[in-house]
Amino acid sequence: MTNKQKRFVRELPKSKSATEAALKAGYSRKIAREAASDNLSKPHIKAAIAAKEKQLDDEAMVDAIWIRKQLIENTQLAKQAGQYAASNGAVDMLSKHTGFYAQDNAQKADATRKLLDMLE
Repeated sequence: MTNKQKRFVRELPKSKSATEAALKAGYSRKIAREAASDNLSKPHIKAAIAAKEKQLDDEAMVDAIWIRKQLIENTQLAKQAGQYAASNGAVDMLSKHTGFYAQDNAQKADATRKLLDMLE
């Protein structure tokens, strides 16, 4: 893989489009769109892009796990210190981070929908 292709793989996840990634990788404006299309069609570059996406997903997962651990620890420390408002705040953030409220809201919407259907 050429240096430009390597930069293209690195820039693609941060860019709005493959053409923008090609420009950031050093391709000229004149050929950036064609180079992006060409790069995306090459199996070895597709594999490198997939590996980069997996790496970014893994890093994001580590960050998400760290955030959850910190929120749990903060909840416990606040509770031990008798700071229940702070503990509740950490529980609230943890609930948002894990998507609990989204699930809860979906359930409420389903129940409301069923109730409205029964009333019709």
